[in-house]
Amino acid sequence: MPAYARLSPSALPILTFVAASALALEAVRSPKIAVIGLAALALALIIFRNLLAGLVIFTILTFPEQLPGVPGVSLAKPVGALIAFVWLLTMLEHRELPFLPRDEPLLSSFALTLLAWALISAAWATSPGTAVSSSIRLAMVMVPLFVVYTALSTPRDLRVLLWAYLLAALATSSYALITGAASEGGRLTGGVINANFLAAELLVAMVMGAFMLGTTRSVRVRLLILSVLATSTVAFVLTQSRGGIVALAVGFVASIVVAGPLRPKVVATVFIVAALGVTYYAVLSPQNVRSRVTSYSQQSSSGRADEWRIALRMASGHPVAGIGMGNFPVVEPNYTTENINLLKVNFALQRLVAHNTYLETLSELGLVGFGLLLGLIAAAYAVAIRGLKLLARLGETDSTVMARGMIAAATALLTAYFFDSAQYQKQLWLVLGILAGIGSIARTRSKRAEEELSDRGEEDVAAGEPAPSEPDLWPGQGQEA
Repeated sequence: MPAYARLSPSALPILTFVAASALALEAVRSPKIAVIGLAALALALIIFRNLLAGLVIFTILTFPEQLPGVPGVSLAKPVGALIAFVWLLTMLEHRELPFLPRDEPLLSSFALTLLAWALISAAWATSPGTAVSSSIRLAMVMVPLFVVYTALSTPRDLRVLLWAYLLAALATSSYALITGAASEGGRLTGGVINANFLAAELLVAMVMGAFMLGTTRSVRVRLLILSVLATSTVAFVLTQSRGGIVALAVGFVASIVVAGPLRPKVVATVFIVAALGVTYYAVLSPQNVRSRVTSYSQQSSSGRADEWRIALRMASGHPVAGIGMGNFPVVEPNYTTENINLLKVNFALQRLVAHNTYLETLSELGLVGFGLLLGLIAAAYAVAIRGLKLLARLGETDSTVMARGMIAAATALLTAYFFDSAQYQKQLWLVLGILAGIGSIARTRSKRAEEELSDRGEEDVAAGEPAPSEPDLWPGQGQEA
């Protein structure tokens, strides 16, 4: 049974009838709201029909922080909540489906304990209400980690979800380039996302897209991937994100490390891209862009260095438990009067975030929460790497290429988040979910291989032939795909 199994036939008619009745009553008072509700109902039916389709829609909607022309409105949150609801119903009906807490208890324990610790931190937080609301927010964005694991059961599922990411990157970067909307300093944002977050998201598409070129021989598909890479790269450069450039360099190194048999091609690609990048920034880029991306001093950090100092001071004062989830902006101004060498005090007084996912977690949740976050990330990588090795033994060539690309892309994203507070970013948990999903795919393919071997053995026995030997279980065993 596929991981995106449908609900029982009786569930959809009941839910549809209830929703349609509510829309009919609302249409009498407000036709506009009824139209919006009808669109939402159609979307809900799609998600109820196919959980993977819902994840595709969610993946596309995670790129913009707000809809173009509609400030403050984001569809990702309600769609994410609906997906979570459908996932819960699906797991209740089909308990044989991949389930992260059952299949990967260590990863699930880290995630759930981190969430519980964040909620418990309200007991000692300066602002308990902020700690509770931030914990709820964390729980909402953490949902994809569990849902993606269930939804990915075949290489096709992984390919579909990765293509959704690539096309979303193409649409977002194209919109950004066409509108030319930029933040202060001329950094490209497209008007729908922060420049640094845009750079981080495009990094994933750039690294992953490069690997996906090796999974197809179709000229049209390769041209489409190349268009994604070209558009995303141009938009990435125009974001002028220094953290993004550092993350890209780390992504290059990670790509070489995990490339396996693709290493010669990856090394050549990395050197070519690096050469083009150095040439652009050294010769072709405007002086203001060149000055920005080549300056990594504390004075040019836009207050980030001060935020990091304050985060470290908070962590040293509350080393074990931290100051409480979400309380960094609340107590930050108090540290401006302490003996800290701050270069730009005005930034600290604005109650900004720490601009570092890991330092903000350390300051708010102490060594306990920091350790849980790192353990969660390490466990996700462990699941993905274990799944990669199993897929390689099974001879799943395309799957291993996609898995390698995803591991490298995740490394680039997590590096970029060293320069931004991204614990509430849907992209973070979506990518971690995909890493875990690689393990889910490998587990499912392995079970299928065992079932095929068992069926083949029974047929051979019935025909009077000896059962196949053990090595036949893993086509290509000992050879890396």
